[in-house]
Amino acid sequence: MKKHLFEILPALMMLFVFLSNAHAQTTIYTLDFETPGGYTTSIPEAVDEATDYFGRIEYGVDTPGPAFTNLQGQFYFGAQDIDGISSAPALPVFLNISAIDITGYTQLKLRLYLAEDDDGTNQDWDAADYVHFKIDIDQTGSYTNVLNIESSGSTNTEPAIDTNYDGTGNGAAITENFTQFSANITGSGSTLDIQIEFNLNSGDEDIAIDHIEIIGLPLNPNDNTTEMYAPATQISESTQIAADVTSSITSFAVLKFIVEDQASGDALPTHISRMRFVPGPENTADWSDHIQGLTLHDENSTAYSPMVSLSDTEIILEFASAVSIADGASLEFEIGAYLNENKIIDHGSIQFQIDAASSGFWAEVSGSGFTDPLANGDIVGNTHTIDVLATQLSFIQQPTRVIINEVISPFPSLGAYDAHSNLDLDFTEAVSLLLPTGISFDASATSSVTAESGIATFSNLSFNSTATGVNLTTSNGSLSNTTSTNFDVILKPIIIAQENFDGHTPTWPNDIAEQTFVDPTSPDEGLFIQPSTYIGSGNTAFGRDTEGESGEPTLGDTYTFRFDDIAISNFSNLRLTFDYYVFANVDSGSYQLVIDGTPQAAVEYYNDPDTTPVQGTISVDIAPASTLGLILTGSLNGGSDILELDNFIIQGNYDGDLTYASGTWSPSAPGPSSGTEDALIQDGTYNTDSDVSLNSITILGDASVHISPGDVLSINTAIHNNGNLTFRSSAAGTAQLAEATDLSITGDITVERYIPAGRAFRLVSAAVGGHSIASTWQQHTHITGVGGAANGFDATELNNPSLFRFDNLITPQTNGAGWQAVTSTSEIISAGTPYRLYVRGDRSIDLTDNNASSATTLRTSGTMQLGSYSPGLATVAAGFSFIGNPYQAVVDFKAVTTSNLTGYLYVWDASIAGANGNGGYTVVDVSDGSEAAESPYSSNASQYIMPGQAFFVQNTAAGNGSVTFEESDKATGKAQVDIFKTSPDFFINSRLYKTADLQKNDRESDAIGLRFNAQYTTIADDEDASKLVNPNENFAIVNNGFRSIDKQGLPFSGHEINLVVANYKAEDYSLTFAMENKPEDLKVFLNDDYLNTKTELTQNTTYAFTVDETNAQSIAVNRFNLSFEAVTLASESFTATEVRVYPNPVLNQFHIELPASAEVESVKVFSTLGQEVKSVQSRSIDISDLRPGIYLTEIATTQGRLIKKIIKQ
Repeated sequence: MKKHLFEILPALMMLFVFLSNAHAQTTIYTLDFETPGGYTTSIPEAVDEATDYFGRIEYGVDTPGPAFTNLQGQFYFGAQDIDGISSAPALPVFLNISAIDITGYTQLKLRLYLAEDDDGTNQDWDAADYVHFKIDIDQTGSYTNVLNIESSGSTNTEPAIDTNYDGTGNGAAITENFTQFSANITGSGSTLDIQIEFNLNSGDEDIAIDHIEIIGLPLNPNDNTTEMYAPATQISESTQIAADVTSSITSFAVLKFIVEDQASGDALPTHISRMRFVPGPENTADWSDHIQGLTLHDENSTAYSPMVSLSDTEIILEFASAVSIADGASLEFEIGAYLNENKIIDHGSIQFQIDAASSGFWAEVSGSGFTDPLANGDIVGNTHTIDVLATQLSFIQQPTRVIINEVISPFPSLGAYDAHSNLDLDFTEAVSLLLPTGISFDASATSSVTAESGIATFSNLSFNSTATGVNLTTSNGSLSNTTSTNFDVILKPIIIAQENFDGHTPTWPNDIAEQTFVDPTSPDEGLFIQPSTYIGSGNTAFGRDTEGESGEPTLGDTYTFRFDDIAISNFSNLRLTFDYYVFANVDSGSYQLVIDGTPQAAVEYYNDPDTTPVQGTISVDIAPASTLGLILTGSLNGGSDILELDNFIIQGNYDGDLTYASGTWSPSAPGPSSGTEDALIQDGTYNTDSDVSLNSITILGDASVHISPGDVLSINTAIHNNGNLTFRSSAAGTAQLAEATDLSITGDITVERYIPAGRAFRLVSAAVGGHSIASTWQQHTHITGVGGAANGFDATELNNPSLFRFDNLITPQTNGAGWQAVTSTSEIISAGTPYRLYVRGDRSIDLTDNNASSATTLRTSGTMQLGSYSPGLATVAAGFSFIGNPYQAVVDFKAVTTSNLTGYLYVWDASIAGANGNGGYTVVDVSDGSEAAESPYSSNASQYIMPGQAFFVQNTAAGNGSVTFEESDKATGKAQVDIFKTSPDFFINSRLYKTADLQKNDRESDAIGLRFNAQYTTIADDEDASKLVNPNENFAIVNNGFRSIDKQGLPFSGHEINLVVANYKAEDYSLTFAMENKPEDLKVFLNDDYLNTKTELTQNTTYAFTVDETNAQSIAVNRFNLSFEAVTLASESFTATEVRVYPNPVLNQFHIELPASAEVESVKVFSTLGQEVKSVQSRSIDISDLRPGIYLTEIATTQGRLIKKIIKQ
């Protein structure tokens, strides 16, 4: 009830006297549980068990541990899950308080403190739980309910007062804070029995009771004959202008009544201590909203200042100093009322009445009392109508953001109000809306309407052009006008992302659906995507008791729903909205914006809506940003606790230049050269048909952009990808991303690599990372490995690995030591990480058919590599390192920053070794630039690394090689084909073919290249390309190891180059030789030691031969060598025949004989593998310490150098 003070100061001064007078209600009985006894229970008390209890409890001492506030002492009576205590009693159980003496009292009332502990675990009450307080006057044996506590729903709801005794708690809730409650007791007598009935039967349903009191009004021992009646003339009905009667000075009279002491023999006056008034039958106004206060005076103009308690059902006046009526006298009183300033309802009626049956007038026991009931019936005043008289117009609903060519919604509306914002329902005049100069409504708009019931609603306002800073000003002839807040007229917003659980696009990815579950014991509990219950139509996310019980599915104490970050750059007028409905007890929920990756402060949107559901639309305007995400957290921990969510939408106006929607560009399609425009892909799929150059591109969810094979995408600033951006690949080529020095990318990108048919290993990498092998490459080809399906691989009979990484740091690297099989397809791919993958074809290939093959396209999605990239390389001298192209672009490796690397790339070509081969390594010389000799291989491999390609590099003798890729190394303008160049130097290229492959124009099995120049060193070093071993045939040059490309000094007569051919797979082979720039006076011969033949090589020579596996000499790896004859030395001052090495063969020491014009500078002896075994500066050389065999002697003189072969015996 609302308390009002009249004549505040005198009332406060009299308060103490008022409270101590005998007419006040008196405390008859108190039970505070601070001492034992005073009650009995139907079962033994149990307060020493773990969780369930029934009895008198000492707070903080006894075993039960509920937490309460506002305790009234150290002890209270508590109960929880009573049938769960060890004695397992049947319910209900009782607490009885007997034989309270109420003799001489009336107006009895039960008063007590109640609390309930909400511990967050199955808290609160179920439908079957209750506590009832009952009374029996004079021990009739029949109890009457006076105060009932019930659950407020079906399952796990908080207990509350049942105000209408229907079994559901609909009144004030019982909380952990001890709060006083009271209930009137009808009747009077000699004794009062109180019975408390408990039915708490599961989980943590509890109640705490303390400080039980019975209060009453002492019976008046004197004559109770004082009467009340209406005067002959009652206050006339009236109409009151609401704004004019808002203070005690401007109050208006509402009721007259007369109090008359009947002089019945006690010779005592009547001392009035309390008056009570109730609404009359024609009263329509809620008193608590309308009446601010009362005035009271009598016929002698004496004014009174009682304490006023005001509610919608009664007004009670309590007098600190009693109002006295002399014995046998009467006194007429007049009640006046004045109104609140606001909350006034026009045309409301106020009518006062004194109820004859229960007048509520009290008198002190020192004088006469009132008759009960009143003999003359109800005293009813006339009605007083409230009239709200408008003086001003004010907006009820005004525009906030208006969409061009759409009717403003919600409809703008204005009300006619008085000075205190009360609506005048009688106002029906015309109201017009005016706009600022230069702005106009659409021609179809209706800007002048007639108000109805005080409200003017504009249901047809629209604009046909955009505008900023617009406002609406009212125009009316009789009321003061008003102006709305400013708003903008904007283009229709674009939905950037949404989740309405109906599959509408563009989607806003989130994790709600993946968290859905059903409680098997209560199928209506859990988290569901299901048809709407409370919000609109279509599907919604619906949760009930998502916390669940022990052992049940659950989202935990707190649920968390996450919505992905969505790119919102280049959008203005951004707004996030979502709809919600919540009915939950002791639960709360909040939402949290994530702007540019940073979570903002959480905003609570529901908190303990346990009596009235809360629902609505959250609408948040978003300042310009790059990305926007959303997190929702909260709790739903009861069977009746529900949450429904729907229509999560981000929308805004696109501020860019070009838009692709419904398959059409507006105003035009992007071109290959501008680079200044911002483009939006709103829906559908855009396939490029040429290179595209833009400043930025935004792709909404479920929209797609396909950069067609061979096309190049150039973006200056940003890619905002909420949908799908794919760089396509086919036999015609692969799409590329141009140099992107200042580019930022939001969202995953998909890249493709086309693989033609043919079962072979491929060295692959990807320009994106962040997803597993299983979710990328394995979706498009079979990948096998140890453990088979248990490790995510495609199972085969042997489960041989088909996917490998290479450990660049492992030493030594011999015999394939660096190769390490991938152990699980859950491994995450990183951009630029190289792999060796055996590709059989697409996933339609039969794994049991070793000949089946098809083309396939590998797809990888993830975060795209931008900016510098430096992979870790081998550290040892001459160590090999496996590297992947980190970019979705052709890279010119000659432009890449390197250190301590040889000038060669080792590229795997799957077509090496013919149509049925598994591929082999080719070597690319990138050290000589435009002067590089033609590659010895027929491979397309070049210094230009393709997107998705991996390759090897080799450290120089210094070790610790390094590579740093930069965006400027991209060469997107280069055609993705061979790059052939010419050379002025003498070179020999030789290829090894299976003769059948040569005849069919198939690829070679392997190849070598010799380059000759006076600046090269004949003995192999860092300028030469080492040999990487192929799985099939291998062809190499022997020179300090095995070489694929060997750079030597100019050859001299007698110089020999040993060749190695190994691992034959057929019988018939051919060696082809191509020579350019050979000195005219030099002959080159191919020597076949097995056949003992010597074949002179011309510019293009093919040498066919056969091998026999049963003949060791036939398949000897050193069967072939090259020799050079009959020419001059490097210096023309003497000929090779003038130089003699003797004896030859030699046992221990040999000598060199030179012409008189030449002097020896150095003599070096090499094995046939090219290893230096001796170095001297003498014409006599001791080789007694060398093993028998063939050696090459390099003789450097003042006139030139030459090589002689010697035989050590």
